[in-house]
Amino acid sequence: MAIKFLALNLQLLDLRSNSISREIPENIGNLRNIQGLLLSGNQIEGVIPKSIGKLSKMSDVDLSVNRIVRGLLETIGNLTALQNLELSDNQINGKIYQIQLEISFR
Repeated sequence: MAIKFLALNLQLLDLRSNSISREIPENIGNLRNIQGLLLSGNQIEGVIPKSIGKLSKMSDVDLSVNRIVRGLLETIGNLTALQNLELSDNQINGKIYQIQLEISFR
């Protein structure tokens, strides 16, 4: 069964610790207004879809404590509002791409 994201104005998706065991669907890129994606403590597996790179308003991403093996690093440079990124306790492997981010210290 496919997961459809119909709440296009959604700003926060918090599904931490819910035993979710599927991959993140490619159509998550349709959530153009999302600012927080909190999916830690699940069993999400596989690859983070490249469509996440379309979410330019997203400032907080927490995908820690899952079974993710790769992804996001290819598109992270597109997340221009990103402030917090948590990917610990996964199984990420493969190439690490050069990432150019604008960082300002306040």
